[in-house]
Amino acid sequence: MKVTVINGSPKGRESNTNILATAFLIGAQEAGAETVNIFLAEKEIKHCKGCFSCWFGTPGECVINDDMGEILSLGEGADIQRAHFQVASLWIKRLALNNLTEVIGEICVPQGNLLANPAEELQPVIDNYLQQLVKAGKEIALTNSISEGTGKLLEQNLIPEEIYLQQINGYFESLLSNVKHPYVKS
Repeated sequence: MKVTVINGSPKGRESNTNILATAFLIGAQEAGAETVNIFLAEKEIKHCKGCFSCWFGTPGECVINDDMGEILSLGEGADIQRAHFQVASLWIKRLALNNLTEVIGEICVPQGNLLANPAEELQPVIDNYLQQLVKAGKEIALTNSISEGTGKLLEQNLIPEEIYLQQINGYFESLLSNVKHPYVKS
C-alpha cells in the first residue's frame, strides 16, 4: 500500500498540518505502507489554461512547465491520497479522481494551532491526540478506513470551545493593541 499526503498549508514543514501528517504517516509506515509527504508550499503550480492538451494533444501530459508533474509522479501508484486543509479538500478529491485513486478520509482539527507550542498542562492531551493519528494511519494502511471510534476521537476539540475562544481572542486583542490600522479602533 502507498499513502500520499499532500500538505496544503502555506507553512509547509513548519505547519501544524505537518505535525498531524507526520503522526499519521508514522502509523501507516508501522503498518507496512510506503508513504510520501508532499509540501505544496515548496512547489510552483501554475493555473490551468483550459486548453485540453492533456486530454487530446498529449494525453496525460500538461503543456505547463511547473511542479505539478513532480507531484503527480510522487503520488503515482498511491492507494490513498489525503489532505488536511478543508480549503484544499475539493482540489485533493479532484486530483485523486484524476489519478484513479480516492480520498478515504479527512481529518480536520479546528484547534490545530494548539499542536505546535502547547502549554505544559496541555501536552498529555496533544500526545494522546498524536497517538490517535498514529492509530488512524495504521488503520488506513491495514483496512482502508479509519474506525468509527478513532474517527470520533479525532473529531473532538482538544480543549473546551469557550476556553479556546477566550485564549484566541485574547491573543489577537494583544496583537491588535499594538497596531495602528484604519480598520482597528483604539
